[in-house]
Amino acid sequence: MREKQQNLSHPHPIRFAQDKPYLLPSREKGFYKEKESMKNRTFSGEVVDIIKNIPRGKVATYGQIAELAGNRFASRQVVRVLNTSSRSEKLPWHRVVNSSGKISLKPGHGYEEQKVLLVEEGVSFDKDDRIDFKTYLWK
Repeated sequence: MREKQQNLSHPHPIRFAQDKPYLLPSREKGFYKEKESMKNRTFSGEVVDIIKNIPRGKVATYGQIAELAGNRFASRQVVRVLNTSSRSEKLPWHRVVNSSGKISLKPGHGYEEQKVLLVEEGVSFDKDDRIDFKTYLWK
């Protein structure tokens, strides 16, 4: 099996997470440099930091978090991070909802707890149990 190799002579080494490099254009034409805040960070680490920063009374979507972490196609990875790290990282997991503004958990499997926690923070739901993103989506 062939592994990805970095070009060690490149002036700006490329770090891979999720097989995607975190690169930004540099001032030198044709070269890229790493985003400073993402040096030596994994996608999972970025997701954890983003979730920790969702303020009380606001929600974020799985896709929004994935995009902020550097891979807009990795919303399922956000779910994995929530499942594996919520307790150990003390994440405000209840502030993450799906792109329809609904709670993804099923009744009897955390749905009620998530709704109670959001209501306690002042988030309201419409008659279809949707959250109004114009009011509550974290930007």
